[in-house]
Amino acid sequence: MPIHDEADLVDRVRAGLRDGGTPIRVAAPARSAPAGPPAVRRPLDGVLSARQAVRSYRPDPVPGDDLAALLRSARSADAAAWSAAGPPGWAPAARFVTADDPPDLRSTLFRQYAAAPAILLVGGDVAAAVDAMGLAGYRHALLRASGFGYAAWLAAVALGLDGCVFGRASARANAAVREWFGGTHRHLFTVTIGAAR
Repeated sequence: MPIHDEADLVDRVRAGLRDGGTPIRVAAPARSAPAGPPAVRRPLDGVLSARQAVRSYRPDPVPGDDLAALLRSARSADAAAWSAAGPPGWAPAARFVTADDPPDLRSTLFRQYAAAPAILLVGGDVAAAVDAMGLAGYRHALLRASGFGYAAWLAAVALGLDGCVFGRASARANAAVREWFGGTHRHLFTVTIGAAR
């Protein structure tokens, strides 16, 4: 799993959290906000200093609007960082696992990662990336998936949530990603999200 230069990650997240070049600052997230990055409760420096790897969560569910906002923010950061690189049309595929998902999937992910109310599985079409770029395609897929995951984690911190990132893949998560997105997609990265105990 590639290690990220923190300065590069900060630039990517900044790009994903900007709207017209100006950070959005509101007292509370708008629940019916239009598509785009989530409302920011903290400035970026506050987000970076507040982040910590949390592996013990309260069971309180994360609102669906917040999860959707995290995905929008991560997609925005990914698009800003990779607009001119990689295979055309290639992007990470991501979905949250929540209490609405099968108990066997959740319990397996709880054992392998953390018992979080929301677990983001990030994957991608590795075969398409390798077909387009050779062996560099696999590295590209890993880098994009991890950047996507980190952007979602930092957006969660900006919303007052906690989380932790995991580069370790899971066979059960891999099966879920293939089922959701297609047979050539693979699980590449995981982020747990919730409120710390």
